[in-house]
Amino acid sequence: MEDSSAVRAAVVEPSGPSRPQRGVEIVRRGGGLGRFEDASAVRLWVLGTHGNAGEQTISDLLPASSPAGHQWPVRAADVDPAHVLLVCRTSHKGLKSAQRAAVEFAAGTLPSVRVAGLVLVADAPGKLPRDLRDLAKVVAGGFPEVWEFPWIEEYRRGVSRPALPREAAATIQTITDHLSLITHKKEAHA
Repeated sequence: MEDSSAVRAAVVEPSGPSRPQRGVEIVRRGGGLGRFEDASAVRLWVLGTHGNAGEQTISDLLPASSPAGHQWPVRAADVDPAHVLLVCRTSHKGLKSAQRAAVEFAAGTLPSVRVAGLVLVADAPGKLPRDLRDLAKVVAGGFPEVWEFPWIEEYRRGVSRPALPREAAATIQTITDHLSLITHKKEAHA
């Protein structure tokens, strides 16, 4: 039997790009994610890469963030880039949608966006099947940081503000700490 902590470390190990990559091209089948003009002062947009990804839930848990409505926030060239945290479910459909979003970003079509990372929201209780764990590892390579958010049965049952299990609270704290580092680096360079 495989040690689940070893699997978790492999899935969430940061390894991907935080800026567009030269030579990456996208093929627009299905049009990719939508876009909207962002003239707001939102510090962090939480973007679900598909419906029911957990965009609103994760946004509610992260201070100073707003849900992006499954669209990339596009800002004017003379404004600081929008920081975006992508969210997907750990189903095949969810992981593939996050992969497409990573390719769309890497192609350089979103110069006013900085991707902070990806949150993998559990789509069911228990351990991921091997094929989905493998796909999650591949998808994780397209993001600078990746975090797992566990299954919380109370959300499924409609409890809007359940007590967060320790693992979920730790994930939210880790994301918050990471985003604080990004903000401090930005302020130090200004």
